[in-house]
Amino acid sequence: MDLSLRHRGPRYSETPDGVSYEYKIGALRKQFYENFTIGMKGGSNRWIKNRKKHLTNLFAHRGGALEAPESTLKAFDYTLNEAGADVLEVDVQLTKDGEIVVWHGPNLANVFVSKVNPAPEKRPIGRKRIYDFAWCELDGKAWVADPWNCSLEGLPEAADRDKRELLLFSEFLQTYPKAPLNIELKQSFLKKLGDRDGLDDNIKE
Repeated sequence: MDLSLRHRGPRYSETPDGVSYEYKIGALRKQFYENFTIGMKGGSNRWIKNRKKHLTNLFAHRGGALEAPESTLKAFDYTLNEAGADVLEVDVQLTKDGEIVVWHGPNLANVFVSKVNPAPEKRPIGRKRIYDFAWCELDGKAWVADPWNCSLEGLPEAADRDKRELLLFSEFLQTYPKAPLNIELKQSFLKKLGDRDGLDDNIKE
């Protein structure tokens, strides 16, 4: 059984009742496990004999998008080392020049991009989505904001900005070579980008 936790509101290290999310995630996993095994007891289902192999899997959506800056090394490190996720859910998009980037997008509203207006609503058409940029315009020049921080002001000066950068999928694979993954190709793979048109062209070497 797989459990994917996806959230729509801001989340912090503690819930309103003062209990950490890590504790609640663990409790939720335990509840699913107990309900599953209780449902199987009394039967001859072979899964009961190997139930440790069939625990609920916790998927980290965008690396835990509302716990840390989404789809960044900071988020994936947090998810694996602190939140205890089993599987990293990874979305990938294409840049204008065909580089594969870890990003849900396609909008970059929560990303500070160097030499681009920090107010997302004031960015011109053609400078709003990840496929509007070549990778050289984003590489080391784009930082993802915290999920609870709506302002992009001051983000490039953040002490941990290196872990907030947009990253290539190849870099992600080098950093987490053994992590279980759930990969989703996003809509940019269907677009016409340069001389490539549609999925078949965009996934060619």
